[in-house]
Amino acid sequence: MKKSLRTILLTALVLVLAVSVAACGKKKNPEEEKTNTPEPTATTAPSEPTKAPTSTPEPTKAPTAAPTAAPTAAPTAAPTAAPTAAPTAAPTAAPTAAPTAAPTTAPQPTKAPESDKTPVAELITELDERFLTLAEIKQYSDEELDLLRNGIYALSGRIFKKAKYTEYFSQFDWYKPTTSDDAKIEKNFNVYQDENVTVIVNYQKGLLK
Repeated sequence: MKKSLRTILLTALVLVLAVSVAACGKKKNPEEEKTNTPEPTATTAPSEPTKAPTSTPEPTKAPTAAPTAAPTAAPTAAPTAAPTAAPTAAPTAAPTAAPTAAPTTAPQPTKAPESDKTPVAELITELDERFLTLAEIKQYSDEELDLLRNGIYALSGRIFKKAKYTEYFSQFDWYKPTTSDDAKIEKNFNVYQDENVTVIVNYQKGLLK
């Protein structure tokens, strides 16, 4: 477009310069013009350069890509999870309670049958002639054992401070109270009396079972 305009302008400029030169030549020879006036020759005006039709280039449309259909993914079947068997809990053995030992009670002295038990009053008279056995001692209560122990002293004539012993032994003919000195009485004990007193005392203290 710019090149065509430039060409047109140059052509017009050349024509203007040619006309100017021709005019100047006529002014220098006026006489010749008067004498010999040539018939004017029709000068054809230079035809204006025909403008080449400039076609406005149409904007070329960018080729529109035909829409391609997005590939449809074939539906994939969801994997079926294999059924997992529920874990079977191992049977837990019920806790076995530790056997609790039954409380052991101290063995109680077993008393011999009443038919074998010698009455206290009768047994007292034998305590200066024989030894008491542990089995015999177990037949009697503490109160009866007190009577047996003090009966050994009563056989030697002891005077008791407690009225209950005095009243009990006073009913027997063999009781003859003569002294309250235990040391003197014990000095006169024979082996049976001494051993029988010791066995009864130790049993009542729990030293014999």
